[in-house]
Amino acid sequence: MFTFSLPLQDGPPHRVAVLGSCRVRNPFWELVAANRITLGLQSGPATHTTAESLQIMRFYREGILIPDDFALSVFSEPKSPIVETWMPKSINAADSVIVEICDRRHTRYRDFYFQQNHFARNFVQKNAKALMKWYRMFSFGKKVDESVVQEAIESLKASGIDPDPVIIDILRHTQMESQTRDEIVATLDALMFDKTKNWIFVAHFVVPDDDGPIMKDRRSLNSDLRFAADKLGAHFFDQSDLITRHGRHKVLDAGGNDIYHYAPEFVIEVGEELLRQVAIAAAANGRGFAAKAPALAANTAADGSIKENAMENQLDTFAAELNREMSAFHAPRVATMGVNESGLYAHYKYLMEHNAIVGPGAVELARFILAELPAFKRYVILRAGLGELGFLLARAGKTVVMVDTFP
Repeated sequence: MFTFSLPLQDGPPHRVAVLGSCRVRNPFWELVAANRITLGLQSGPATHTTAESLQIMRFYREGILIPDDFALSVFSEPKSPIVETWMPKSINAADSVIVEICDRRHTRYRDFYFQQNHFARNFVQKNAKALMKWYRMFSFGKKVDESVVQEAIESLKASGIDPDPVIIDILRHTQMESQTRDEIVATLDALMFDKTKNWIFVAHFVVPDDDGPIMKDRRSLNSDLRFAADKLGAHFFDQSDLITRHGRHKVLDAGGNDIYHYAPEFVIEVGEELLRQVAIAAAANGRGFAAKAPALAANTAADGSIKENAMENQLDTFAAELNREMSAFHAPRVATMGVNESGLYAHYKYLMEHNAIVGPGAVELARFILAELPAFKRYVILRAGLGELGFLLARAGKTVVMVDTFP
């Protein structure tokens, strides 16, 4: 967990507390290195689940005890950190709180939640051969049979390790669990210790056109997080928007093939976008500050709300990209299905052949929506056609629902 201050030209800085994984931590470290923000509290592990996040928040704010016996599996440290008196004050003073959630499955041991990576590295991998069968049953979310626990104990002894009562109890009572939507909402509700603050829930990115099990899980989780944000009055940001806007090859590491990490050269842009999301959330709550923030002033209006100028200026580029992509998608459909069966009919077929499905009218309408209308959480487009306006707004970072009566 960490806190930082965003300097303002007039008045005190805007203070932010952050819980999450490397996908929010690393971008802010880049902004610290660039002297864009000032780091405050920096302690505790990266978090991935709602349960881990709630546990860490309570550890630093409320002083709940996490025994040193579990420190390696929670903090990756031999002892639990010491919470100094100024630390909860730093969290309580935050104007905004960012919580990133990237997994619905957590590792629970009795009343404690182990950080998944730390538990795997410091407990399982250290004894991988002896715990192989135990870990296989555990990782499928099953309660581990006592016979498997006994086999693991004997395997540890055979490898020269005499398991103490804590290790034996962990083997018996640690379980991987998967939260339902209602459980996610309830845990995040408990996490929101002061609902007058600006709360921002951040979701893991989903890679377009990837329908594998990992992305299906992320889509399901992100849907539940969006539901939780709406129900609890939090701002929601889906990091998938960055891929939609910039393309996976620019955003993701390994030339767009790493489905877990951002490309190093793009990380600071993620940080800038997260700052914009904080400003958007604050403006929506009537606490706009962005015009006073040097790090954001170029993209803000005089009243402190976020301007869409940066997006407006890119609409022509987005339209050109969409025209290429949509023509490439629809041309084979027309060739195999015909003009009418493909749903294009003569009108869209003509536009497709001239790379003009997203035409000047859609661009100007999108520009008007971004520049003149208030920001909404969701934009619903009726009679969406081929989605020319909807896809344009989505590429500009908006959440869009499109409806059309024609199949």
